[in-house]
Order: sequence, then C-alpha cells, then structure tokens
Amino acid sequence: MMNHMNISKTQHVYSIKLLLFGSIRKKTDELKEGYAPRDQHLEGKSPEEVIKDLLAQDAGRPRKKTRSDYCKEFALHGKASGVDPSIMWPTKGELRQLVEDENYYCRSLESMQADLLLERKRKELEELKKQKHIEKCLAQLPKLEEEHRKKEEARLLKEEESRKKKAVLLEAAREKLGYAIDPRSQRFKEMVEEWRRKRKTEKKALKRKGIGT
Repeated sequence: MMNHMNISKTQHVYSIKLLLFGSIRKKTDELKEGYAPRDQHLEGKSPEEVIKDLLAQDAGRPRKKTRSDYCKEFALHGKASGVDPSIMWPTKGELRQLVEDENYYCRSLESMQADLLLERKRKELEELKKQKHIEKCLAQLPKLEEEHRKKEEARLLKEEESRKKKAVLLEAAREKLGYAIDPRSQRFKEMVEEWRRKRKTEKKALKRKGIGT
C-alpha cells in the first residue's frame, strides 16, 4: 500500500515538473523574442524551488467555482446547497444550441412522414418493376418451351443416329474380325478412324468426279 502511494506521489511530482519545465522553457523563449517575463520571481531559482513556490501559491489560492460546479451542488443537495435554482436554467446560447441540435437530430413529424411516403413509393416502384419482369418472362415462356423442345428432339435424333452408326460399325468390325469386339477397345477405335479416313477419301473422289463431269 505504501509503495503504491509513493509511486503515485512520484508520478504526480514528475508530471508537475514536466509542466513547469515546459512553462519555464516557454518563458525563456518569450524573453528571447523580446517579451517581458510575467513571473520575474522565478528567475535564478532551481526547478525544485520553482515547484515549491508555485505549489505554495496554488495552496493558498482557492479555485473559482464554475457554473457547472454550482449545478452539481444543487443537483446533489438541493435547497440545502444554498445555490440559486435559476442557475440550472440553460443560458440563451445553450438554448440556441439545443434548438440547433434538435433540428439536426430530431426531425419534425412532417419530415418523417415525407420520408415514409418516399420509402413507400420506392417499394411500390420496385414491386411494379418486379411484376413487369415476371409478366415479360411469362410471355416468353411458350417460345422458350418450343425452343427447348426442338433442342431436345435434335439431341435425341443425334443420339439415335450415333447409336445406329455405332451398331453398323460394330457389325462391320465383327464381320471383318470374325468375332464381336468391345466398342471401348483400342482396336475398334483404330478401325473407326480408318473407316473415317476411307469415307473422307471417297467423298473427295466423288466431288472431283462431279466437277469433272
């Protein structure tokens, strides 16, 4: 406990020294600039003596109470404080500031109603826009369904043609090899590639023949 009190006292004295040293430095600068020193009794004294003198002056000088202090006393003790209750009433400047704050932070009923009306209109416009988008999509639905149906039919037709073509190739491979072959085997893939090259060559020959005639 004593150590804590000694540390607090030391910190307090150190803070006072810093403030006073700053004040002395400022006064020295003022003196260099040609200003007359206001506290001539500090000249020629050590920092410790200056601190001692200033502390003695502050101890004998009562602090002047502010309006806030009187308000606090009246709030704590009421009539027994001896404070005039009228001091609690805000000054003209404070009233003016209160009005400005109220106008800034607390809007009028008409202003809030206007904002609510704008918000309601904004939501109505958003809902109307959404409804129009839905109606537009519904109007395009038959066309989209028809396009999807055609694409699906084309896909199924292509798959059927591919399946038939694959069956023909498998049958041709079976006749050539004398046994059924797995369509996933490398041998079958090579045969298919060979047939494609042969088919391509035949098409080119027919094309040249047609041009020659």
